[in-house]
Amino acid sequence: MVLYFGFFTILTNIFVGLVLTLPLVCGGTRVGRWFATDAKLGCATTAIVFVCIAYHILLQHLWSPQGWQWVADMTLHYVVPLMLLAYWIWRVPRQGGGATLSPFAWSAYPAIYFVYVLLRGEVIGMYPYHFIDAGSIGYGRTMLNAVGLLVLFVGLGWLVKGIARLRSVRAG
Repeated sequence: MVLYFGFFTILTNIFVGLVLTLPLVCGGTRVGRWFATDAKLGCATTAIVFVCIAYHILLQHLWSPQGWQWVADMTLHYVVPLMLLAYWIWRVPRQGGGATLSPFAWSAYPAIYFVYVLLRGEVIGMYPYHFIDAGSIGYGRTMLNAVGLLVLFVGLGWLVKGIARLRSVRAG
């Protein structure tokens, strides 16, 4: 169990599930309203599309899942990201998003994850991904890789925000 909660893919799919489910199940509560914001949906969309791209480029070639493992792999890395992106395009906020849809604010999610992974790796001696494995590649290379991934995340965030702005212009 501890192993699975080290993966950005697993945590992000849980985040997506919460953003899509809690507003429906707990709509009138503080938790339901907190997850129902366009900012949370934009952040979740950016994060899950990031999962898809990072997995496809950096990880997909490292293993060859079979059977139900292949189904889970495809679902977590491709189906959910493409479906949430389609949902964002369909349901995107018409007001264009102002400051609440800031990719810089959204980048707190992967930044906090990175700190968590480094601390977790120090404690248990295991890192979930080879490109941020400070024990193997050192902290300098790990930090460089993390900055590169963060730039990709923010860039994707601006694309997601751009969809909202484009929709706002068309609606106006």
